[in-house]
Parts: sequence; C-alpha cells; structure tokens
Amino acid sequence: AITIVSAPDEAALSAARRLGQSGLFVEPTSAIVLAAFEHLTADPAAAFDGPTVLILTSSGLKAGVEAGAAAMTH
Repeated sequence: AITIVSAPDEAALSAARRLGQSGLFVEPTSAIVLAAFEHLTADPAAAFDGPTVLILTSSGLKAGVEAGAAAMTH
C-alpha cells in the first residue's frame, strides 16, 4: 500500500531546526521527511510494526547561510 502525506512549509522549517539541534544539518526540502512522518504517526491508527528509516538527502549547505543559521538556533 502507498500512503501519501503532506506537511506545511512551516513544519519543514521546524523539523530542520530540530534536526540541526541534533547535529544533522539538512535543508528544509529534506527535513520535510521528518515533518511528514510526525504528521503520519500523530494518527493512532498509523501503527508501525518494525524499524522506520527516514532518508535525509540534502545538505543544509544548499539552503544558504540564512536558512542554515535559522536551523541551528532555537
């Protein structure tokens, strides 16, 4: 089965900041994976019976200095 999940841009920026605080410097288009996963798992019916891997593919260096600084603060 295929599930399509969307998340707002603000959620991607928040996810990028949280990943940055964990030492993972990714651009928002990569952080959207975490935001969508959190949105999906907020539904109690979304049960996962094994490990889950989220693939973060883009370095925060691509997002520019301003985005990178925002992701690493707060």
